[in-house]
Amino acid sequence: MHRSASTISSNPAAAFLTALVLLTQGCSLFDPRDPEYPENPQNPPQTPTSPSAVMYNLDLALETLDYAAYMSCLDSSFTFTADPADVVEFGAAPYYYIFDDWDYDSEYNAVSALLLSTQGDTLPAESLVESSFTGVSGYPDPASPLDSAVVWRDYSIVVSSSSHASWGTPAEGRARITLVEDDQHYWYISRWEDNRLESSGDSLCTWGVTKAEYR
Repeated sequence: MHRSASTISSNPAAAFLTALVLLTQGCSLFDPRDPEYPENPQNPPQTPTSPSAVMYNLDLALETLDYAAYMSCLDSSFTFTADPADVVEFGAAPYYYIFDDWDYDSEYNAVSALLLSTQGDTLPAESLVESSFTGVSGYPDPASPLDSAVVWRDYSIVVSSSSHASWGTPAEGRARITLVEDDQHYWYISRWEDNRLESSGDSLCTWGVTKAEYR
């Protein structure tokens, strides 16, 4: 039963206990609380004024499972080209993955479904996706690109729910990535050409194969 303030005040014992609690707490009930920050605050995305900033944002989007942020790194003209060996091996039985006509919409469908597939995983959030992109020796990023640029990245990507990029068998490959600059001097990925790494052998799949399962 809800008790009114008049009912409480008419009970001396209740009034005494209430006063005692307020005295022991002092004025802390009315003091402003310090803001609570997460233990590991997320790094904010960078303004995409350079190809390296776009690649940073792409990596961040994957690790935070933010497929909208991932897609914001891509130009509307985006195309994905799989390694020819992947097309032969995984385009046939028993997989029958589709690699043809891979455009912006295809990328959205594949990546969003892939990242959403982690929702039922019991692993901690920080263990659902892990990615890294490193420069390739002999292929430095262009110093002052104008309008378009090509960067090379070796990558390693884990998506815990994927049958092709789980922990212990990450997706690995080498990407030739073309970026374009818009009128506001913002950069976007217009093309990703995927390549197998010889060092990965037959045990590890590429990012293209990992995504194709969900296309």
